[in-house]
Amino acid sequence: MATARYWIGAERYIELLKPDCEITTDGTLIHAADRCIYSCEFTAEAANGVVRELLKSASGAEITVANGKTVYWNSKPIAESEKLHKAVYFEYDRPLECGANKIVAELPDERIARINSAVSCNATAARTGTDFCRRVQERQRL
Repeated sequence: MATARYWIGAERYIELLKPDCEITTDGTLIHAADRCIYSCEFTAEAANGVVRELLKSASGAEITVANGKTVYWNSKPIAESEKLHKAVYFEYDRPLECGANKIVAELPDERIARINSAVSCNATAARTGTDFCRRVQERQRL
């Protein structure tokens, strides 16, 4: 089974289908029999750098950071989210202590180039016609 969703967003389908392998989080995580067999991730230092730049570029933006089966999110209505109700509330007022498989934030398109150069990564619109962007370090492209 393969999906771009975070692992927690795909969990109900994983439990229903019981696949031999699941590829989640835009291909940055692969699990087999509940064991992680592949993980492509930012270091904690790089992830914190991206989050700092996002906070500078879009004050008050909602940011999600996925690390393995855990998703950190600075949105208070987590429980209301169909896909991310198991996320962990995190203000980003202190550094993350883990790396990140995927970082997502809503920000104006004109901010993307500035963030790309500030953190040496490639940001792209994940959903055509919206302000969402996905952060993937250039050296870690799949």
